[in-house]
Amino acid sequence: MTTVTLSAVSMNVLQDKSANLEKYLYYIEEAALLGAGLIVFPEVSLQGYLKKRGTPSEPEVIEMTRYYRQTAEAVPGPTTELIGKYAARHNMYIQIGMAESARAGQVFYNSAVLVGPEGVVGVARKLHDRGEWPVFCSGDGFPMMETALGKFGAFVCYDMCFPETVRSYAVRGAVIASMSTAWPLKDPDASDPESDHYAYVYDTLTRAHAIANQVFFISSNQVGPTGRFNYYGHSRIISPAGRILADSGSEEKLIAATVDIEHEIDVARTETLFYKNLLRDRRPEAYGALMER
Repeated sequence: MTTVTLSAVSMNVLQDKSANLEKYLYYIEEAALLGAGLIVFPEVSLQGYLKKRGTPSEPEVIEMTRYYRQTAEAVPGPTTELIGKYAARHNMYIQIGMAESARAGQVFYNSAVLVGPEGVVGVARKLHDRGEWPVFCSGDGFPMMETALGKFGAFVCYDMCFPETVRSYAVRGAVIASMSTAWPLKDPDASDPESDHYAYVYDTLTRAHAIANQVFFISSNQVGPTGRFNYYGHSRIISPAGRILADSGSEEKLIAATVDIEHEIDVARTETLFYKNLLRDRRPEAYGALMER
């Protein structure tokens, strides 16, 4: 058996790029002390998330667009180069969430970028981005990321609400689905966050994706109040059987779990759920309606 330590961060994020980057480096070093082979950070945790979802006013659009125009970076760029040095130093894969500048700074994406010892491995741009236009544009697919730990399926936040997201990775051989998210509470002033409906959806979907696809699921979420939002936290690492191996709760912290990726996926697909491999038993010829608009 070959084990690897997986880690994720529950992070309070500001619209302060320098402060957020400082936290990145702190948690990378903390993960390195644990011997982690992977660390995942939340959605747009380099620059901070949008101040408002939905339909912002014209002044708000101007303010947000100006901020991201000033702080977004190309990939590769200064931050991914810096993160790459830490990845090489610690032989670690590092998934960051950032505002990505493309097409000579004319287009911005909400991106999850995986950086490894070899440099940038891949970029997953948020595909389902309703409510983020006109600041961020939609991505155009789910690129597979090849690593020494196996194939990764990275994605961003709202993409989790669509079962096709993780399934599209799993059928191509992904062993880890890694989500960078800024998942809020529905009621920012909830006295009992655990009973909040958005929290319930998050708790259900994170485990359901792991179970239905029999892969490891990692979620790195923002936590605590930031601007108009109160983020749920509960960054977590979930086994292919749907068991939560580590959960940050409502704290800002690093979590980690040491696993045998190949062995645990094999057990999940041969013993855990009715002794069934769910990917093997798919019937794609009956799913044609999924391709209809």
